[in-house]
Amino acid sequence: MVRSVNLSEIAVAMDGSKASIDSRYKRVYRFFAKFELYFIWIARWIYSLFFDDKTKVYIAIDRTNWYWGKAKINVFMLSIFLFIYALKEM
Repeated sequence: MVRSVNLSEIAVAMDGSKASIDSRYKRVYRFFAKFELYFIWIARWIYSLFFDDKTKVYIAIDRTNWYWGKAKINVFMLSIFLFIYALKEM
């Protein structure tokens, strides 16, 4: 089951009996407002786990959106293609 968590639920669950819930909420809000996730660094790290610097990879992205009865189905597909050629000198 997938569910989302809002900031007030995080503030209530935080350990801090001396601080009010409103104060904890503001603290969580400031954290996420200033938090930056560097996707380029993460992508380079994942790439380095599987490939070397000379390997060429191709990325294909596809998205489809359709209905199954009244249910809306949205599929996002990310594929990585790796081409390895064996060359023989004649």
